[in-house]
Amino acid sequence: MNTVTKPLVCQSAHAANEHITSDGHVNAIFALRQMMGKSSAASRFDKLPAQQRAMILLTARLKPSEYINQPLLSMSPSDCDAVRLAIIGLVDLAKTFSCVPLSRDRFVTPRKPKSVKQIGVQRNAIEDELSRDLKDINALAAELALEVESISNVQ
Repeated sequence: MNTVTKPLVCQSAHAANEHITSDGHVNAIFALRQMMGKSSAASRFDKLPAQQRAMILLTARLKPSEYINQPLLSMSPSDCDAVRLAIIGLVDLAKTFSCVPLSRDRFVTPRKPKSVKQIGVQRNAIEDELSRDLKDINALAAELALEVESISNVQ
């Protein structure tokens, strides 16, 4: 029996969302799925838009260009299992972010503004430096004025 048609309970690793029940229930569900010819996961996968199927195929490390239009159950058993594991991984990823606010204003937090105290200290330092520069300019202007006055007195 290949891995696609084998009940998941008989496989060694169970998916995180699988319900493990007694063998009777599993066999009955498995028999119904075989009569229908499709699992609910395969049916949902086949109905997905191309972009979402491509995301799953990329996660499964399958080339979307080769598999995008292929129904899940027509893939090889190893490819089906890769898709199954990819879906489980994406479901787990979605659970991680399910309670996190993802609106733009909450997703990217703005930089903290400098505290008022820091701004005040920086402003005082800038004002002190400007005051010193202004004093120096005034002193130079006074010297120049004296030189100009002395030159005009000489003439």
